[in-house]
Amino acid sequence: MAEKNYLIHTPEGVRDIYGAECRRKLAVQEKILQVLYSYGYEHIQTPSFEYFDIFSKDRGSVGQRELFKFFDRDNETLVLRPDMTPAVARFVAKYHCEDPMPLRLCYLERTFKNNSSYQGRLKERTETGAEMIGDDCADADAEMIAMVIDSLRAAGLQEFQVELGQVEFYRSLVARRVWTRRPRR
Repeated sequence: MAEKNYLIHTPEGVRDIYGAECRRKLAVQEKILQVLYSYGYEHIQTPSFEYFDIFSKDRGSVGQRELFKFFDRDNETLVLRPDMTPAVARFVAKYHCEDPMPLRLCYLERTFKNNSSYQGRLKERTETGAEMIGDDCADADAEMIAMVIDSLRAAGLQEFQVELGQVEFYRSLVARRVWTRRPRR
């Protein structure tokens, strides 16, 4: 059995991206970010790792077994962020809780989930998204849906399906007929 040369191979679940594929990925990311900016979202970057407690399951994050965990010199448990929403919530709670709402934030960051390799998913991914903090009205929901559709179109997709997870959400949109795109410039 041949020995694996760890100096030239990547760990399972991650990969190198270069050349034309890398250029295409960057171009799509930039198109999506331009859509988010056109709706008035401000870019945010959070640290790649945070305290373990930020990403607990009861806060809507992933299960403990899916976290990449390590310790700092004070023996505090840290994790590579598995998703962005809890990190954005921490940021808002620390720096913007007194600011006028709604607060519109967007991101394009790497996330890390220690999932099983048999699932065919990468353990390191690029996550693009937007968070509207402090507005739970139907207009805000419609804005998010329109922004998703505009982002998918900007990325070059012509056929796609957007699924809504709650019947009450759908009914409120239909009742108010809030389907027009209103980018903020």
